[in-house]
Amino acid sequence: MELSGYTPGDAAAYESEFGLTMVPQQDISVDGGPTDHSGAGEVALDVEMMAALASSVDRIELYEAPNNDMGTISAYYQMAEDDTANSISTSWGSCESMASSQVIMSEAQSFKIMALQGQSMFAASGDNGAFGCLGLDHSKGKLQVDDPASQPYVTAVGGTSLSGADPGPNPNPPYPSGKETAWNNNCTSKTCYYPNGSGGGGGNSTLWKQPAYQTGPGVNEKKYSKSGSWCKQPSGTFCREAPDVSLNADPASGYAVYCTDSGDSNCLPSGWLVLGGTSASAPLWAAIAALADSYLLGHGKPALGFANPYLYQLNATMGYSYVFHDIAQGKGNNGILYFSDSLYIFALNASDGTLIWYHQEDYEHSLGTPVVVNGTIYVSSNGDFTVFTPLILQLPP
Repeated sequence: MELSGYTPGDAAAYESEFGLTMVPQQDISVDGGPTDHSGAGEVALDVEMMAALASSVDRIELYEAPNNDMGTISAYYQMAEDDTANSISTSWGSCESMASSQVIMSEAQSFKIMALQGQSMFAASGDNGAFGCLGLDHSKGKLQVDDPASQPYVTAVGGTSLSGADPGPNPNPPYPSGKETAWNNNCTSKTCYYPNGSGGGGGNSTLWKQPAYQTGPGVNEKKYSKSGSWCKQPSGTFCREAPDVSLNADPASGYAVYCTDSGDSNCLPSGWLVLGGTSASAPLWAAIAALADSYLLGHGKPALGFANPYLYQLNATMGYSYVFHDIAQGKGNNGILYFSDSLYIFALNASDGTLIWYHQEDYEHSLGTPVVVNGTIYVSSNGDFTVFTPLILQLPP
């Protein structure tokens, strides 16, 4: 699903460079198609990652819609209505609080139809760690996850890092055991925005209860899982958690992408870029599902379809640990988050985003990034340093 135009020849150049089978591309215009090519690099990333990993598929269909609410709704509906794609991915999304209830529910209907029809749906979980929505809406006082990744009939795809691994000249390197870590490049509440920082998004949905399939290792942990009012559910009902799976997404261990489209300022005349993000891991997971479908259909079995129930069943002793790598290394997003705007200094609990305290200034001016030293917060104010004594510095138990 794409919300930008692109240059089709870029994918062909990519496939030629790496000696891949040329996968036919079919453009399907929805509601008149995109209005510009500002996200052409995103489209190139999606197509080229799919073609690289699943070059044996019949074709790659690109549903191209305007970058607005109706375009998004129409694109997902058309994909479900056509029912021609076995495996689908989207790298586009927004904070749950920023999407209207009409958009959320319209998407949900399309995703439910896809699941019933046996279509697999994968969505990027976001590239701003736990903080992707704080910069947009501090007043909520909550950490948020992205839609549509949080939708219950979608497989949310997060990001890890392989920046410590180097395959060297080996064209078929083994999995770099012990090298894959959590993806967190300078990711704090103030820095986890391009170009200062990045990291794999995830957390607890504020809209959806935990689906019955979501069980197993890492689910419902006392310290991080939320329930009840967090997601508008009765007390004791857990909330949907995302992501469901992850894959290397760190641009420091990123992927070669070819994009010459002048409509996207990130693309280059030479064509070659190194890109990452969950926008890469989502189409790669869709390609994995497509490979599974090729095997299943070739053996007279139905396609994989909605993947989550099967993925979460892989939690037995001989299943989960054999199929997946548990990523428990790397710098997490724990502690207290401090940030400021023109009037306030905020402190949030990093594990759940709840407001611990805030301090209001007497007059409006520009506050810099707070720095905590020995229990005192220092924040620059119009070039001067003003000292504030915090109300609380200890995390809740």
